[in-house]
Amino acid sequence: PTEAAVPHFNALEIAFRLTRREAVDLGFWGDPPQPLTDPGRRNDGLKRVKERLKLAPEADRRRWYDQVLEALAVSPEQIRAYAATDERFRLLTWEEAGRLRDAGVEIGSHTRTHRTLSRLSASELEAEIVGACEDLRHHLGLAEIPLAYPYGGAAHVGAAAPAVARRAGHSCALSTIPGRNEPATDRFLLRRVGFRELTGGP
Repeated sequence: PTEAAVPHFNALEIAFRLTRREAVDLGFWGDPPQPLTDPGRRNDGLKRVKERLKLAPEADRRRWYDQVLEALAVSPEQIRAYAATDERFRLLTWEEAGRLRDAGVEIGSHTRTHRTLSRLSASELEAEIVGACEDLRHHLGLAEIPLAYPYGGAAHVGAAAPAVARRAGHSCALSTIPGRNEPATDRFLLRRVGFRELTGGP
């Protein structure tokens, strides 16, 4: 229910903001309690939880997600109420997305709910990729729709997602796998060159 109203990554950030606990007990992972006594430690705890959940099998991810919220003593209702009052957590409406399209902004897909595709069942993978593509066609009338895979690493994309993206009719799909693209590169598993690598910056 929480994820249906607030994206899971935003919900976790809100929960770590709202909790009044001085530590979060992550014993269900065999981890020691994570101190939450200052903003830096809260941020560290949030990062640790996100990394744990990112590559978890989907059933485990959902269970652990609920356990994290319980350990933080923050309810789904509190998360939804906070998200509704903070502009940073507001999502675009279809009307607003249409205005961006009309202004010349290229709009692509990032799946429906930003889950780790390699950890989904075949039906869930279809819903995330094909469903999102169909949503964009229906609401915005888009024909050419690029896809950016959530998280984008090889372990996050998995073996099945590129074929599903192709079948959905996407124009291409981008990973975050480092490297340059050659004529023979699969356009449904495009590489990227990092900004720092490109500029030679620190």
